[in-house]
Amino acid sequence: MDIKAGQALESEEIILVDFLAKNPRSNIREIAQKLVLSKSAVDRLIKKLKTKKIIERVGTSQKGYWKVLN
Repeated sequence: MDIKAGQALESEEIILVDFLAKNPRSNIREIAQKLVLSKSAVDRLIKKLKTKKIIERVGTSQKGYWKVLN
């Protein structure tokens, strides 16, 4: 996983990025269950990672997937 230079990630963010790279079709509920986090915690982390342009959602919420950006 290549993270853009100068972008420090928290440990939970790193774990989430790694999980999404391996499980791109996961939804928020599945992510929360697998990472033992609340859905609101996953939402918060995803929002931060999108803002940092580390991940993006491709497609719809039901048929799309998570893309880890380089």
